[in-house]
Amino acid sequence: ALSSHKEIHSQSTFSCNDCDYVTIDQIALERHVSRHIRESTYPYECDECKKRFRKVHDLQEHFNLHSGDKPHKCQIC
Repeated sequence: ALSSHKEIHSQSTFSCNDCDYVTIDQIALERHVSRHIRESTYPYECDECKKRFRKVHDLQEHFNLHSGDKPHKCQIC
């Protein structure tokens, strides 16, 4: 058990160029880096559910789901 633990410290590490994240798993780093890309592509985040949006208008429309507001009225009803 100790020898396998020491092996972790002898392995190469992978570092994120955008923050201080470090891991020994390259796939974990790739997954982490994709979060930075998603945050820059979708900068507006819902405080309720953490879903992200490209446009502030889309976030505002989405918020109606949480608030229960129905700003669009059916012309037939």
